[in-house]
Amino acid sequence: MKKTFKLALITLCSLFIVACSGKNNPSTSDSPSLDDSVTSVVEELPVSQWGEEYSELIIGTLGADIPYIECPSFEIKLSIDAYGDPMVIFYLYFNDSELEEKLEEYAMIADYSGYYVEFSTQNSYDPSYGFIQYDLYYADKAISDTRGIEMQFLIGSNGYRDCIGIFAYNYVVDTPNYWPSNLVESLLGYDIPHLPDTGEYEYYAKINPEGYIDMIIYNVSATAEDEYCSILEANDYLVTEELWDEETGEYMGRYASSPDGEVIIQFGLSQYGLEIYIYKMA
Repeated sequence: MKKTFKLALITLCSLFIVACSGKNNPSTSDSPSLDDSVTSVVEELPVSQWGEEYSELIIGTLGADIPYIECPSFEIKLSIDAYGDPMVIFYLYFNDSELEEKLEEYAMIADYSGYYVEFSTQNSYDPSYGFIQYDLYYADKAISDTRGIEMQFLIGSNGYRDCIGIFAYNYVVDTPNYWPSNLVESLLGYDIPHLPDTGEYEYYAKINPEGYIDMIIYNVSATAEDEYCSILEANDYLVTEELWDEETGEYMGRYASSPDGEVIIQFGLSQYGLEIYIYKMA
């Protein structure tokens, strides 16, 4: 039986709730002035579907517009994620009875617009709210050979007003059948040891807004986890034994620390493939 692999992560839903409750969060409350932060704007930007006044904020920041949905009222703000990169946040205000329907509608609009859309039910813990469960959509689309846009959208609240929140940011696009060196180097400044490139594996990899790499390698063998462990150890990484969640019994994978302690890698085999999370510690 294959192991299940799960890592408890701080998701954008927590960011959404914290921002709405007025807590100090670097991804929201420390948002810079739009006039000071939006740079490298392409001349004669296309007009955004969200309104000409938002073209510089959305297209100038992300490199492309994001799908539009008819909405009675909305707010759009620029923030900075934990990785230090710009992130555009949308608050869409509908009647409370419409929120779930409109969330599903936006998922369909994103899919029709060429985004790869995934639905996920997440669980997380917030000190102010305790354990919470919520539905979240992920939508990804490459807009060039090297750059893509990811959106995460869910139901939440802003200023005690229920709404749909959309978090849009860029990610680095790599060749899907080869180790995403460009992505890893964009986070760490250098590459790390990895499974040999055969062109047979398929990679899904992105930098999460919290500043770590989230990766799944598909089509791997049942021994991929042990093989990766051996590769890391051969490069002087310190690797733990297999770890399990004592409360749930779920497999948490293994942790590997780089020789200088600057990089932590969590990896493990799941029903999806070899899951890898890469964190920069310094």
